[in-house]
Amino acid sequence: MRDLGDTTVYLRRGIREILCLALFFFTFLADEYLFDVRVAEFVPANEVVIYESIVVGASVIGYFVRPLLYYRRPQTIDATSDMTGVLLVSALLLLIMAAQFQVVIAGGLVACCALGYCGSTAHANLARRFAQTPCLARAVAVSYAAGILVQVLNHMVMPAGIPQQFVLIACAIALVGLLHGIRRAKLRDESAPEFEVEMAELSVDALEHGAKWRDDPEAKAAFQGAVVRLTVATACLTGVFAALNAGLTTSHAAGAIDLGDWPRLLLVVSALAAGALYDLRGRSYMNIIMTCAAMLSTLSFFVLITDGNGGNTLAATIIFYLGTGFFVVFFTAKFAAISMYARWAYL
Repeated sequence: MRDLGDTTVYLRRGIREILCLALFFFTFLADEYLFDVRVAEFVPANEVVIYESIVVGASVIGYFVRPLLYYRRPQTIDATSDMTGVLLVSALLLLIMAAQFQVVIAGGLVACCALGYCGSTAHANLARRFAQTPCLARAVAVSYAAGILVQVLNHMVMPAGIPQQFVLIACAIALVGLLHGIRRAKLRDESAPEFEVEMAELSVDALEHGAKWRDDPEAKAAFQGAVVRLTVATACLTGVFAALNAGLTTSHAAGAIDLGDWPRLLLVVSALAAGALYDLRGRSYMNIIMTCAAMLSTLSFFVLITDGNGGNTLAATIIFYLGTGFFVVFFTAKFAAISMYARWAYL
């Protein structure tokens, strides 16, 4: 009961960070869905995934720009963040209204770059708030589940067209505004802005450990090795899930399935389950649980190619969604946890 009470307090104190990450997840996934629909108007279904990969990959630019500016040009953060917000909303409107293929691509590229910047900020804020708490994975899980839930409800309840697009634009504006508010509050309330973590939320042991490893060559090498191993493992898992997503995106573009329909609710279930399981015993079971989930998700690939007609696409989608929730919570929580010991935490 005490742990439950502590968790509630942590989650309540970090509600703004959770909302920001949830809004980012929704906006990013809704933008990706919108882009697929628009591109499918101009190219064959089997080419949609190619353009989606290029556009989604552009978000990496925003993810790197934000920490580089934070540490190298901190005086430009406010102006850059404001400009990014304007670009995001403008690019989404361009993507919605574009009548030419090239304009759709341009809108998608700019929107994803801007979303990468916003996502970098949202993830860093959540890591700063929860990385040293016992409910990190649950905080990530709640954020992801909330974002997915809003996306599914927007897709299934709101009428197609302008109403759904209005929700997307409104959530993008809310995301930018909330991130801006957190930035202002952080500058106003923290006595030492250059220190990434609120001192009150860190235990003395954690602070001492973080200080010691930087002065210990062996500990520093071990930490760097752990980061490399995690990055390689995440890249491999991303390759697996990206390949599965490519097959399902092609089926979606061809009209065989609707990736925004009810099976997507399984992402909510799997994310919440992952958050609860990962936080057990100080997150000591995360690796083995993720390994099992990855093996389960790989089955969806074989289900998808079972026969010449593409296999049971619905079954593959269900298996894929069940594994994806575990994967997203896994790599987000893992990198958030180790970031607090890195020299450039945001990066």
